[in-house]
Amino acid sequence: MNIIIVGMPCSGKSTLGKILSEKIGYSLIDTDSVIENNENMTIEEIFKKKGEEYFRFKEKELVDEFINCSNTIIVCGGGLPIYNNNMKKLNEIGITVFLDVKLSEIYRRAMLLDDRPLLNNNLKETLENMYKRRIEIYRKAHIIIEGNENAVDVILSTLESSRYDI
Repeated sequence: MNIIIVGMPCSGKSTLGKILSEKIGYSLIDTDSVIENNENMTIEEIFKKKGEEYFRFKEKELVDEFINCSNTIIVCGGGLPIYNNNMKKLNEIGITVFLDVKLSEIYRRAMLLDDRPLLNNNLKETLENMYKRRIEIYRKAHIIIEGNENAVDVILSTLESSRYDI
């Protein structure tokens, strides 16, 4: 079984994925890191040199490869579930978890970063619009976790008390 973490940029998906991976002994894949390594560029450089459409195509290719994964924690870039019918595919590949963090917290975290190409202009408005466009797709996840506090324990107890075996 795979556990797939989705949510807004700066919601804590990568941190949660790392902790969860260590706790249950699953492999860890961070889609943004895989694409950066494959392209030998940062996400920001890919957006500047090759464009968002190219980046979204690379995400789609990765999702198609996930069919062969098992016992893996997959941390998705914020936009990955939104495009190319990826959320539907992710729901078929594993148990999806939406890390739903308040916009005020995402904004606070994003203010500390400068490497997010889609968050470079008018940050607050950009995040609000992004959230409005993405929320209904994120909510198609099997499990919704509100906030980061005790997220690992909530995920594990939800999986253990349901039909899913880890």
